[in-house]
Amino acid sequence: MQKCLLFSFHGYGANGANMRSVVTSFMYGLSDVDTICPDGIAPFEEAPWKRDARMWFSLRNSTQSMMQELACNAASDVLAYVLEKAKEHNVRERNIILTGFSQGAMLAWELAKILPEVPRAVIGMSGLIVTPARTIDSVRADNINKKTSILFCHGSLDSVIPLQQMKQSLSALDEKNIKYELFIDNGAEHTVTDSMIEKIHAFLKRIIVT
Repeated sequence: MQKCLLFSFHGYGANGANMRSVVTSFMYGLSDVDTICPDGIAPFEEAPWKRDARMWFSLRNSTQSMMQELACNAASDVLAYVLEKAKEHNVRERNIILTGFSQGAMLAWELAKILPEVPRAVIGMSGLIVTPARTIDSVRADNINKKTSILFCHGSLDSVIPLQQMKQSLSALDEKNIKYELFIDNGAEHTVTDSMIEKIHAFLKRIIVT
């Protein structure tokens, strides 16, 4: 079994500490996996005086096209950090696992598109795919399909990112014939539930141990 490095990116207005308990919950019993929960690259725009509140990119007055651009720019800014940490932990790029909650899930997917090698897995929690299918070239899509396991978890009653909106965003993968798993937690809102954690744990156990 090769060593893996799991990154978990927090949501809008949170910080890395918010993700650590979540990561601990779904990582139990899994060895040879290091985990990193970084803080967002910018102060939270709605409360800049709170030093521990961060974000990956702005959501203030953003059109869809602007949010796509900001998400791509954020991924480009974070890429060097991810590669540096992989080198520090002596982990091959192909054994990077990208996870995230809400805005962090958006970032995780954008990173998966630009890593020099496609990651081992992408896990989105209560998030969506911001950019359209045309931003994934056919060679990249083929590599992702062959080498990257993808899981999205979402609550059926999510009012921040409605389930239907999230499903529509998956057309970016459907159009490129990229396979993924979708777990819907009936009755859940915009959060990470115990059922999601169990699903993620089983998913990780399957792709890491095998």
